[in-house]
Amino acid sequence: MKNFKCKMIVTVLMMAVLCSGCKAEEKQDEKDQREMAQVMKIVQPVDKEENVVRNMEISEPENVVYNVEESKNISMIGDSIMLSAEEELQEWMPDCVIDARKSRQVAEGIEVAEVLEQQKRLGDVVIIALGTNGPFTEDTAGKLLAILGEERTIFWVNVYGLNISWQDEVNEEIRQTAEQYSNVSVLDWKSLAGSHEEWFCEDGVHLNQDGQAGYAEFIYKSFETFS
Repeated sequence: MKNFKCKMIVTVLMMAVLCSGCKAEEKQDEKDQREMAQVMKIVQPVDKEENVVRNMEISEPENVVYNVEESKNISMIGDSIMLSAEEELQEWMPDCVIDARKSRQVAEGIEVAEVLEQQKRLGDVVIIALGTNGPFTEDTAGKLLAILGEERTIFWVNVYGLNISWQDEVNEEIRQTAEQYSNVSVLDWKSLAGSHEEWFCEDGVHLNQDGQAGYAEFIYKSFETFS
């Protein structure tokens, strides 16, 4: 009988120990869950699209005053048309930053702008020469302009090409973008280029040597109109 009572006491004590251990584990689990919930609140991803919309709703910017001679404050993002005239552009604006590449789409300009901003090579004035290689959406334009910011003066060169089927669509999108953003202006390359067939190669899109000189002078002198 004594042995039986001893066994019962031992059993009761073991169960008490196990129960207390379970409660301790439950409390620890609850604590871990609370801590994890706090962490999740911190690292919860932000909706990039929502950020873009908020950036666009900032109050209207003040007019930016700039000096054409301060070409180091001018950055250009373009495609093969700008690329072909890079040397001539550097002659007009020796210290400007030019990032142009063949076949570049407007959407690719977003990453280019991000890199230039990270490198602190994005000037107070930005010239965009994109759209020759395909149409783009209002959303794409918005993302690019959100990176450039509302405090910069932005010029967007419209598109010209004899065989570019999306020319009018792209130019209309550029025009509407300039209407929507007060710091964006259109440089009307189409009107000038259309009266100078002698500036173009056989494809009616890319520039020959005279066209490259004309393009660079057009961009530089366009500043005088807006300054």
